[in-house]
Amino acid sequence: MLIKRLILTLTFVYISELSFSQKCGIVSDNHTKAGIAYATISHINKSSGSISDAKGQFCIQTQLSNSNTDSIIVSALGYEQRLLSLNDFLKSDTVFLREKNVLLEEVRVKSRKNKTIDYGTFHKRWILYQASYNPNSSTLTAVRVENYDNIEGIITNLHYRLSPKKSEFIKKYRLRCRLFKNGEDNKPSEDILNDNIIVEATPEDKFINVDITSHNVSLHDKYVWIGIQTIGYIDKNDEYFAISDYQFGKSFYKKNDAKKVEKIMLISPSYMMSKDGVAKSKHLWSKSWSEIPPSKYNVPLFGITISY
Repeated sequence: MLIKRLILTLTFVYISELSFSQKCGIVSDNHTKAGIAYATISHINKSSGSISDAKGQFCIQTQLSNSNTDSIIVSALGYEQRLLSLNDFLKSDTVFLREKNVLLEEVRVKSRKNKTIDYGTFHKRWILYQASYNPNSSTLTAVRVENYDNIEGIITNLHYRLSPKKSEFIKKYRLRCRLFKNGEDNKPSEDILNDNIIVEATPEDKFINVDITSHNVSLHDKYVWIGIQTIGYIDKNDEYFAISDYQFGKSFYKKNDAKKVEKIMLISPSYMMSKDGVAKSKHLWSKSWSEIPPSKYNVPLFGITISY
């Protein structure tokens, strides 16, 4: 009887190992063959995925039992999205993406000194409410910014107000800045940025100010969405860890009970909140945007500077 149970247990473990597998590979440029940094690799039938590192390398959890029905979407800023069946994805160690043909808008250069104006919910001198928002690390958060004066100009800076907290194991968060057009459904639509704009922030930082003047991002519309997402973190040993699936934080368990969580250390920064404005969020491998979970102060303090 004991031998039979042991055989059943080993069989179950073997089947479990066969059912789930970690697939590692690299996302590369179809022309240059160079690795593509911070590409998103996700399952089409479920909300899970991974992000490639600075060299284009990634690992993603796959369920082999779905190999005939599941598909994988691979996308990156400035590249055409690619859809592969899970079977084809598992057979290859490299996924090649083709670069998009982007038609750049005309940028007018004026000889006089330009004026600047700030828009958004961000302002350093505001008396802030004691409320903060900490998104899941695989969440993209965006705030709608209104161009009140219908100015046509260049977006020169992105601003984010953080809620500083100490961390026992994180040295820096690695973040990707995003800009989107406003869609017909009043949600973020297509990307405005075609480049990866990566910044790092410590858990104690209060502000992020990102100069994007060299990217020549023009503003003509009434609304624009400014976003940010955590793509990984650097620990106290200077080792980088990419975000994947539904990671939220690092768990610490009680010494006298290995099953009970004592605390969770967050692996994405917190953002100060305002009660005014419109904000949306979505998981990196999701197609739909949704409201940030309701609270009294539910709009992160993000903003932009325009030169005109």
